Amino acid sequence: LFTKGASCAIQFNKAKTELIYFITSNKAISSCRSKDRDRSTLEPKKTVKWLGIYFNNALSFKEHAATRISQARNAFYRMCRLANSNRGLPPCAVRQLYLACVSSIADYSCWVF
Repeated sequence: LFTKGASCAIQFNKAKTELIYFITSNKAISSCRSKDRDRSTLEPKKTVKWLGIYFNNALSFKEHAATRISQARNAFYRMCRLANSNRGLPPCAVRQLYLACVSSIADYSCWVF
């Protein structure tokens, strides 16, 4: 990858480069390695993040859904602190805040899976 990129005048950042194999069987992934020109190896990972979407080697999107649900739940709990019935935000503002913050987090890339 790095050699081919260098021949095309493209530089890759080794710290940000991740390797994943999309496979259907349960064979050992650790035996598959890719070597670059500096003799360092890239270990394949089970999950990688690309453009905010978490991909696993089976393309099931379970990790992505779990991460997005966790982030939306945390945003909802933070929003609930602002929605105090005694001196909090009015219901129309809470609804607008929910649509802007919580649902946008939960809906990010939901069309992918």
